[in-house]
Amino acid sequence: MKQRLVYGLQFQSTLSSKTNSDSLIFFEILVVGVANIPILLIAKFLNTSNAKYIIAGYNTMSDYDRKKIDVKILAAFTKKFLYLLATVPFLAFVVLITLGGLDTAVKGYCLFVIVLICWFFIFTKRVGLR
Repeated sequence: MKQRLVYGLQFQSTLSSKTNSDSLIFFEILVVGVANIPILLIAKFLNTSNAKYIIAGYNTMSDYDRKKIDVKILAAFTKKFLYLLATVPFLAFVVLITLGGLDTAVKGYCLFVIVLICWFFIFTKRVGLR
């Protein structure tokens, strides 16, 4: 029976049972889900009064430059973005890991994150928030 290292987490037999495979998939989904909890918490507690401490770029602006930006729109959009960033790639990861395996799920997760970040930059540039 051959042994192979599975992403540095554990040794798993190449002749493993369905139960071991299912528990590994559950563990990987759990890890990705737990990693999104801080993003969800930041999104939940983000508001106009603490935006100057949390939102990158806005927190380093001078007071003169901050007055030029509508912080309500920026905070509301950043909240939506963070909620999307935590949920959409995670849901894609869950679907892709069950249908296509771990490699497909990781690639899909990364692709969703990159697309959402690009969308955020394009939108904030278009509406004049940066």
